[in-house]
Amino acid sequence: MAAASRSQGESTSPSIPSITSALVTANPNSTPTGNQVPNTNPNLNPDLNPNPDHPSVQDIHDQVNSKTNGTSSMWAHGRKCQPCPLYEKPEDKGQTTLNRDNVSGGVGFHAFNQNRCDEKCVKMIIRDELPFKHVEGVGFKEFIQELQPRYKQPSRKVIARGVWEMYQTEKAKLLNHFTTHNTRWGLNRIFTITVDNASSNDITITYMKRRLKQMSFRGNFLHLRCACHNINLIVKDGIEELHDGIEAIWNCVKFVRSSSSRLDKFREFSVLEQLNKNANIPLDVITRWNNTYLMLAAALKYEKVFDRMNDEDRSFQQYFDDADNRGKKRVGPPVEQDWRNAEAFVHFLKQFYEATLKLSAWKKVTTNILFPTMIKLKTEINRKIMDRSNPVLQRVATSMQLKFDKYWGTFQQMNHIIVVANILDPRWKLQYQRMGFAKVGMEPDLVVQIGSEIKNILMMMYEEYKSYDSYAQAATSDGVAPMEGLVFEEIDDGEELMADMMKERLDEQRDMVLNEVDRYLNDKYVHPLTKGFDVAEWWRVNGNLYPILSKLAKDIFAIPCSTVASENAFSLGKRVVDPFRSSLNPHMVEALVCTSDWLRAEQPNFYKEPTQDELEMYQALEEIERGNLLPFSA
Repeated sequence: MAAASRSQGESTSPSIPSITSALVTANPNSTPTGNQVPNTNPNLNPDLNPNPDHPSVQDIHDQVNSKTNGTSSMWAHGRKCQPCPLYEKPEDKGQTTLNRDNVSGGVGFHAFNQNRCDEKCVKMIIRDELPFKHVEGVGFKEFIQELQPRYKQPSRKVIARGVWEMYQTEKAKLLNHFTTHNTRWGLNRIFTITVDNASSNDITITYMKRRLKQMSFRGNFLHLRCACHNINLIVKDGIEELHDGIEAIWNCVKFVRSSSSRLDKFREFSVLEQLNKNANIPLDVITRWNNTYLMLAAALKYEKVFDRMNDEDRSFQQYFDDADNRGKKRVGPPVEQDWRNAEAFVHFLKQFYEATLKLSAWKKVTTNILFPTMIKLKTEINRKIMDRSNPVLQRVATSMQLKFDKYWGTFQQMNHIIVVANILDPRWKLQYQRMGFAKVGMEPDLVVQIGSEIKNILMMMYEEYKSYDSYAQAATSDGVAPMEGLVFEEIDDGEELMADMMKERLDEQRDMVLNEVDRYLNDKYVHPLTKGFDVAEWWRVNGNLYPILSKLAKDIFAIPCSTVASENAFSLGKRVVDPFRSSLNPHMVEALVCTSDWLRAEQPNFYKEPTQDELEMYQALEEIERGNLLPFSA
């Protein structure tokens, strides 16, 4: 009965190891020393057990069960004694491992660090816009436990505190970058403001001119219109001239993109025409002309496919016979002339598309390239107007010219900072503005007049910056020491002529040097085709040659000629605040939004076609949707 009871006891706790058995097994030949009592119990000493495998023999496990007997010291000793099978080897928390960096691709050493893991966890919450309670989810905990058992997972309160601390740290870094001990941070010291073409902005700029007192150059250059918005309005006027043809092609693309079965059919026809079977055409966004350009450029490659679908695909034909949501017959399918007009239009728009990409950059200087870009676009428009071989494009260019002249038609209409920035590019100086205005048909006399006016504006700016510089105020002229500071040897009357000659030489030198503006304009040019030329770096290296002018150049080159990047960072269009974000206080929301933008610190690509990886991902999703599930390891 006792044996049966013991057997049941064994079965109820099979996972608890026998510590005494383990100790005896680890050292079966040990002899008692000191005050130790020899073990004569056959159940505790295997050497005295005549039949240790007999099931009726009492297991040592029952004698050392931690639930019924005081065996804490034996458990502790078993875990620390190396010969014992229960020995737990301590893990070296400082042990490093070789890891590959997912960003750089390099290999480096990595050691577990709780604080660093907490920081990465906070960054994950911020960047991926996750709720704080994400770290308390069961799935997240199980994943982390499997990934790194040593990591002590934080609570939502710890994450919230980490977000706030990271926000304060990044904010301090940003402030230290822009402010020093001798500068004052304030919005009353403004050079220019770049805004779009909304009429309300004109009123705002006028109000700011009246209210703000400490403005550079009395606010004459305060208002700079966004170049990308101007280009957008110019191109939209041209698109209106080809509205029907573009809409016909757009309806073709919309048909293909409306369902996966239609896309499969389109790809089948693409294979028959010996084109890429993985065809994917981006759908146009009506409010963005650059999407129209990308849509047309992609659709033109599959012109034969659409023509074949019109001949052989009944559903394609029926689509154009049916009415749209407004009850009107759909425009299309496109005819031959629509395709030819679209082809010429895409070639024409390429210049405007590339200009928008360059001017919307935010990690490089763009002010210096705005004037050359304007001249290039104006020249292209004039060329199409003069080309009588394509009357449709001629109408398009004429319509675009009217809008172009509204914003950049004359020198007086544009912000003069645009031309000054171009002069401060050592590849162009005054030469480009002179040749540029002449190229777009300006009268020679007017070109000379504008050139003189531009130089006067640059001199005026230079003199104002010079008045701010204490060293320049102390000197009598730029780069030439005053006569009173020179010490000559004593000369007699017979050497008076020599003294007069030295004075004349100094006067000639002073007239030669003049000022930094003339010295800069007279110095040699940088070759205009210099590969990888960085105008900001050039002024940093050569700033000691033109100390005052370099400060002016630094401020002018800091002016963004487009608001695209800032709109992308701060616009809330089409974004809905989820319940989690709406429950936070305004300060925490500000911390999340700002820190997320600072941490990303990557250049947004506003106008891009899908990459090959993205196209493959889209195709994989389509396969999953059809039931062709991919292996998890893929």
